[in-house]
Amino acid sequence: MSRCSVCNKTTRGLNAVDCMGDCGAIIHAECATNRLGYDPDGANSLDSVYCEPCVMQRSTTIPRSPIKSHTSIDPPTHKEVLDDTGSHDKITLEDLMRQLQSMSTVNTGQFKCLQTSISSVEQNIAELRADVSVFSSSYETLNNRIGTLELNSEATKVDIQTIREENSALKSQVNLLSNRLTNNDSNNTSAEVTISGLPIDITDTPNTIVDRIFKALGIPGLTSDVLEIRQIPSKQPLADGERPHTSTTTQASLGTLIVSLESSKVRDFIIQKRREKKELSINEVFALNRKGNIFINEFLPSATYNLLRRTKSKAKELGYKFVWPKAGNIYVRRSEKTEIIQINAESDLDSLT
Repeated sequence: MSRCSVCNKTTRGLNAVDCMGDCGAIIHAECATNRLGYDPDGANSLDSVYCEPCVMQRSTTIPRSPIKSHTSIDPPTHKEVLDDTGSHDKITLEDLMRQLQSMSTVNTGQFKCLQTSISSVEQNIAELRADVSVFSSSYETLNNRIGTLELNSEATKVDIQTIREENSALKSQVNLLSNRLTNNDSNNTSAEVTISGLPIDITDTPNTIVDRIFKALGIPGLTSDVLEIRQIPSKQPLADGERPHTSTTTQASLGTLIVSLESSKVRDFIIQKRREKKELSINEVFALNRKGNIFINEFLPSATYNLLRRTKSKAKELGYKFVWPKAGNIYVRRSEKTEIIQINAESDLDSLT
C-alpha cells in the first residue's frame, strides 16, 4: 500500500502525483499544495512537484517525466513517461528558487504559529506558577493559623486546669474560714450541753431534773454553775449527739433540755462523768420502772452538727469505731489504739480510708 511521503498516510482512493525527482515518492495533491507550496492553477503547477529531499539534492537542471495522476485504488508504478512531443521537460533554477521561497514562506508561518503557541504556553506556565505561589502562601498561612490554634488550645487547657486547682484551693480556704467561724460560734456557746432521753410525762421542773442528773453522776455541787435551762419538746428521745430545735413547751411535753454552764471546763467535766458512768438509766434518776438511758452531749452550732452527722455516716461506712465532738471540733478514731483524726470541714472526710 503506497503512502504519501509528506503526511505518511495512504494514497488509495485520493488524488496523488509522483515526485519528479529520482526518489519515486508519491504525494497527495493536497499535501503538495499545502505543504510544498504548489498552486494547481498557477505557475507552480502539480506538473513540477518535487519532494523536499529531492529539492535539496537537485542543484542543476534535470530531466523529468510528466506527472501521472492516480485516481484508482491501485498504487501507481513510477516510471519516466515522454510527453506528446517525445521530448523531456526540464526544471530551471528559477523554478527551484520559487519552490524554496514557497517552502520558506510556509515554514515561516508555521514557525510563527509555533512561537505563538510557545508564548501562550509560557504565559500559562507563568500564571500557573503564580497560582501555585498564592496557594503555597495560603497553605502556609493556614498552617500557621492551625499551629496558633493548637497552641491556644493547649494554653486554654493549662488555664482551665490552673483555674480548677485555684478553685479547689479557694474552696478549701472557704471551708477552713467557715470552720473557724463555726468554731468561734461554738466557743461562744461551747459551755452548753444537751440532756436528751428524758421521759415526756415527768412533772419535775427543769432545775429539779438537772439536780437529779448531777446527783446520779456524783457531781451535785455543780448545780451552782448552771446559768440557764431551756426546754426542747420531743415525742421520742433524741439519738446520741443529735441536736434538738429550740421552741417553747409545757412541762408535760418535756423531752430535752439545753443547759448553759459557767464555763467549757464545767461542760467537759460533766460530759466526762457521763461517759465514765457508761449508762445513766431513767430508773436510776427518776426511780421509774422504765427502760431507757439519758444522754448528755455538747451542744453544737448548726453547721458543726450537720458535719457531725455526715462524719458519723462516713465513719460507719468505713468501719471507724469512735466519732465525737469536743470544743466545737469533731474527732474520729478507728479504734482505741489508732491515732485521732480531726475533721474541720466536709472535704476532710475524703482523707478517711
